[in-house]
Amino acid sequence: MILSSLYTITPAVIIGLFRKPQVVEELKEMFEGGEHSGLLNDVHRAHLNNTQMELQCCGLSQGYKEWGNDIPESCICTEASTNPCVAVPIDSLHSKHKIDDQPVMVYKEPCLPYLIDRYVFLLNVTVGVLLGLTLLFVLSVVLSIIILCQLNKKEDIPAVVYSAKAKAGNYTTLTELI
Repeated sequence: MILSSLYTITPAVIIGLFRKPQVVEELKEMFEGGEHSGLLNDVHRAHLNNTQMELQCCGLSQGYKEWGNDIPESCICTEASTNPCVAVPIDSLHSKHKIDDQPVMVYKEPCLPYLIDRYVFLLNVTVGVLLGLTLLFVLSVVLSIIILCQLNKKEDIPAVVYSAKAKAGNYTTLTELI
């Protein structure tokens, strides 16, 4: 059972370790393939809006410019924002949110690097867990082999003979010496 587990887990660990740059490129291609070209349905748009609010970013690869004049509310910077913000051009739909002729600030950074970092982190955690399991399985196999070798080892051990004539030792307690 352990060997079959090793047979299935080891390729996943190797692929996870050595194909990481390819996975990053595939993720970029996947995310950039459906870029705001009208292919975003309501579910994808809602998910992207939630992602933009959570990660404090706007757009996928080109920032707020991808949205054109239809920048969503999720791109507007909050006061507690830790990511850099930039003023929205006057012709944006969110220019109606201006207060006292102050431009509306939106997140400057695109979301794609944050999304890729998140996926790479999950990949690293998965590879780490699988690598730990693999090492645990290998260690258990090695220890089992060592134990079996020790059990099969023949040693010349002298027989212990009990004798009724054995004398008790001449012992004194420590308190008698003082």
